[in-house]
Formats: sequence, C-alpha cells, structure tokens
Amino acid sequence: IITLLISALSIIYLFDRRSFSSNKVWLDQLNYPLVALILIGVIQLLPIFTADRYGLSTISFDPFNTRLFTCRLVIFLIFFGAAKAYLNDLTSLKRMAVSIVIFGSIAAFYGILQYLSDTSWIYGIREVRLAIPFGPFINLHHFAAFMEMTFGLAIALVMDSQIRREWR
Repeated sequence: IITLLISALSIIYLFDRRSFSSNKVWLDQLNYPLVALILIGVIQLLPIFTADRYGLSTISFDPFNTRLFTCRLVIFLIFFGAAKAYLNDLTSLKRMAVSIVIFGSIAAFYGILQYLSDTSWIYGIREVRLAIPFGPFINLHHFAAFMEMTFGLAIALVMDSQIRREWR
C-alpha cells in the first residue's frame, strides 16, 4: 500500500511543472546517500562471468532481495524529492508535523485501549499468535520507536517560540 501511495505521489510530482521550475530538488546534497546506496545495489546486481554451469552470476548473495531493496530505495528517493518539493515552506512543514503528532496521539490512545483490553488482535480484525501486538504494530518495540519519534516532534512543536507560555 505504501508503494502504491508513493507511486501515485511520484506520478503527480513528475507531471507537476511547478516542482521542476521552482526547485532544484535532484541536485541537493541530501540525495547523495540514497543515490550511493542505489549505485551499490546496482553494482551488486551486475552480471559477472563465472566458471559454473550457469555461466552468469552476481556479486550479491541474494539477488532477489538486493533487487527488491534497490527498487525500494528508488521509490524512497522519489518520495524524498517530492516531500522536499511540496514541503518547502514553514506552514506546510508545521501542518505536516501537527498531523503526524495527531496520528501518533490517536495510535497511542488505541494502543492503551488495546493493552487494557488484553487482546492479541490487531484492529480487532486479525489475531496474531506469535507476536506481541501493541496498537497498530505487530511488535511493541516498533510501537515504542514510533512513539519516541512522535514525542520528539511534539516537543519540538511545543518549544516553538510562537506558542504562548500558557499553552506550553
């Protein structure tokens, strides 16, 4: 689902003329690590000649997963470029941060309700027997990591200088 949503966003981004005319998104230094990882994946997938009976092989021990991860990195690069193009002013960044904090708050409330009801069902739809679900996550450690990131974003929003002291 995430790949489909990012693909739709990237199609919108690629056909939006404003994104190419107003921003030099692809020439940014923040893209270099992602591009380097993509190049490493492509180099690992290059066919090399070996002496075995199949004739061709790759450097990667697991070419399927290397190809899958390289495709994901390309999708993440496109999403990162679209995010930098569309979240380019302070109001849109704050709006995105507030929506992430609201989503995190709702997920935390649901996780607490799920914990108090002592259930092993995710959203009341799917029972997970070999995991410890918490909130919308299969593993409670993933939920904890998401809450840590959301909490840091919430603290940053609270410490903003435009918020009155009483609201802090």
